Amino acid sequence: MHIKIFLIQQLVVMLLTYLGGILVFKFIFPQYFFPFLALLPAFFYMLHYLFYHLALKAVKEDQRRFPSRFLIIFGSKIGVLLIFILLYSVANPDKAVPFLITFFIVYLINTVFVIIKVLKLMKRSRQNS
Repeated sequence: MHIKIFLIQQLVVMLLTYLGGILVFKFIFPQYFFPFLALLPAFFYMLHYLFYHLALKAVKEDQRRFPSRFLIIFGSKIGVLLIFILLYSVANPDKAVPFLITFFIVYLINTVFVIIKVLKLMKRSRQNS
């Protein structure tokens, strides 16, 4: 049940991110838009679904081991993202700066949302045990 609610809420965040991106790139920075940027919110949607799913599994298991598992999950996610950033930036140096700025903004929005959800999940789990 938690995962369905999370997916719906994450979808809302993704759609709001798309809307914000459309407005920014249409009216403020149209010269920096390129089609690949439109995939970033969907990429984060899938990545954070996986992250939340793993965190949900970890919180249901041993509570004492959750912090270390959370750090492993989070560290792995950061590693994958850094590799993604490096590969894209090396392959497309002319688009690296707008990509990095957009990537960081979308990452920040989605990560704040997921961390809030995971903290609520942990709090609820502690209250139930």
